[in-house]
Amino acid sequence: MTTDHPVSAIYPNYPTGWRIILLHILGRLAAPIFWFFLVEGCCHTHDRKKYDLACFSFQSSGILHIILHSGFLLSRFRLRCLTRPA
Repeated sequence: MTTDHPVSAIYPNYPTGWRIILLHILGRLAAPIFWFFLVEGCCHTHDRKKYDLACFSFQSSGILHIILHSGFLLSRFRLRCLTRPA
């Protein structure tokens, strides 16, 4: 994924150069490999609830990071401050 996103930003129309296609292929393999390790971790864990909590907290922190860095909450806060009755 680290290689796929910058290549998509630099070359948005998918040029046919073999290096660029190779970077896309490597980037697209990241999600299935991640899912495989997630399922394997679930199968081999001793405490399923603790593993689920760890996965949920990791996912929640990632979503919170995306929301905070997208500026969505900040823009909503600014709009509320500007439209507040005096």
